[in-house]
Amino acid sequence: MAWKSTVLAFMSIPVAMLMLPTFVLLTIALMPSILLAMLAPKSLLRIICVLSFNIAGTVPALFQLWFSIQNLETVWIVLAKTENIVYMYGSAALGLLCFFVVPPLVMITVKMSALKSIQAIDMQRQEIMDKWGEDVA
Repeated sequence: MAWKSTVLAFMSIPVAMLMLPTFVLLTIALMPSILLAMLAPKSLLRIICVLSFNIAGTVPALFQLWFSIQNLETVWIVLAKTENIVYMYGSAALGLLCFFVVPPLVMITVKMSALKSIQAIDMQRQEIMDKWGEDVA
């Protein structure tokens, strides 16, 4: 299994050299996801959440690079724009925020739905008790 990662690493070096401007932009833009993967490698769901938002925030900068002259000077021009940095790193922060906020909101919603179902069942039970008497319940 380790040989697969070694082969992948050796194959990625020529690809990175052929697409150097894109590689540099992605390395800088995806730094929050890269750091999270290095610092917390066992939290795969958190990495996926942050990475997906991070990639979404990187797409506008990638389009700016791809639809202009692809060289390192253009990469620095794209990265010098404040809105691009805000999109890239802000979207990664939103991904982390979603990872921490959405599960408790879902839990609260499920809990409220369960309580509503319990109340409906209790009301039906009370109606049956009123109609048929205490011995039925």
